[in-house]
Amino acid sequence: MLFALATVVVCANQVLCGLALTLIGTGLAATVGKASAGTPSPAVCQPPLIPGLSDLPFFGRAVFRHNFLIYVIFIALPLALHPLMFRTRHGLDMRAVGKYPAAADAAGIPVMRLRFLDVMAGASLAAGAGACLTQAFVPSLSEGVVAGRGRIAVGR
Repeated sequence: MLFALATVVVCANQVLCGLALTLIGTGLAATVGKASAGTPSPAVCQPPLIPGLSDLPFFGRAVFRHNFLIYVIFIALPLALHPLMFRTRHGLDMRAVGKYPAAADAAGIPVMRLRFLDVMAGASLAAGAGACLTQAFVPSLSEGVVAGRGRIAVGR
């Protein structure tokens, strides 16, 4: 919500706000989680091993040794988002607000509200990815668990 407030309402630079919130979040997580650092999580997601397929020389490790949630996201997210983006009025409004905000405003689309909600939806997906990362790969709270994964999404 803080990122949406800064970038949509205040019109601050998205890259700088993203990096600032990343640094604040890293420090805050290290400070708050210091007491429980290293304690294993009770709910650990184990990757399902598919006999035969997970032992293939190249593709076995790359494709068939992931967490179950990764497969669900890989299949369900595109199947849900593609029709939303390209077959609904909301998707058309969302694309119009992103490409031509002045034209969308002239058409009566609430640009600020839609941008705010879409940034919140994107932040929710990023939070889910972070939760999946900490539960699937490192089943305990430790400082630097992300280790730079996902920073490529910040740079343009």
